[in-house]
Amino acid sequence: MFALLLAAVLVASSAAVDCDLSPNDTTPQAIHLALSGPSATSISISFFTCFSPENKEPTATLTGGELYTGTTSKTHARYHHDILITELSPDTVYEYSVALGEHRE
Repeated sequence: MFALLLAAVLVASSAAVDCDLSPNDTTPQAIHLALSGPSATSISISFFTCFSPENKEPTATLTGGELYTGTTSKTHARYHHDILITELSPDTVYEYSVALGEHRE
């Protein structure tokens, strides 16, 4: 049985951003993880932002500096970002951060 351990390290995350008041804000919000992909060694990291510049991809950086890029879709007044992380090792703790442009959480 594979066990996948993940530790979320969120840098002093600010309070939720009101997209009606700050429609151009790119701060990652509601960051969450889900098992994903074809095996027990993959996860999906998702978050949303109020705005998403066309030339900025969502990224996730893992413990060893591995950088993954993801996709963006627009949902109502927000932008939803998904990043698939693959080839993780069982029984390993990973730390990660996510970003869209200059805002990293």
